[in-house]
Amino acid sequence: GRDKPILRSRTPWIAVELYRHFGYYALGAVSCLLFTEIAKYTIGRLRPHFLTICAPEYSDELCKDGSSLLYEKFVVEDENEICKGLVENGGTYTKKQLHEARLSFLSGHSSFSFFCATFLVVYLQSRLANFPRSDIFFINITFRTLKVARPFIQFSLIILAFWISLTRISDYFH
Repeated sequence: GRDKPILRSRTPWIAVELYRHFGYYALGAVSCLLFTEIAKYTIGRLRPHFLTICAPEYSDELCKDGSSLLYEKFVVEDENEICKGLVENGGTYTKKQLHEARLSFLSGHSSFSFFCATFLVVYLQSRLANFPRSDIFFINITFRTLKVARPFIQFSLIILAFWISLTRISDYFH
């Protein structure tokens, strides 16, 4: 191998490796964010508290078919008019809060936590498989301990991401 990672440069190997792995992480994080935001604005299901923010009047005129009043109808009226929870209509919520209440799916917290967990699982798998040998006793013991604990650490990361996803549901955000 070479002494320097970049010819005629004083940049140490560790700086180049950190830059490379951070670049992979940043590219994945930006891709995850982009995919999540596109899904939110394309699909955008209602959050559980949407009706609390909107506070529509459930009148027969709004919710029932006009001819017989027997059938419920799909409400297509302008939300600026029917949402009594908005400040403009005498409520306490802003249009921004109403808009945020429409962006339930895909959960940004869930998708990013699973991205981080997956990145760390793959990183641990690849780095501990190709760990360079060392003459230092402490490094060898640490490496062996990490290699034995690796499946437990990886499983814990996936469980943590799953738990974060579940808390988004139990906190009534999704």
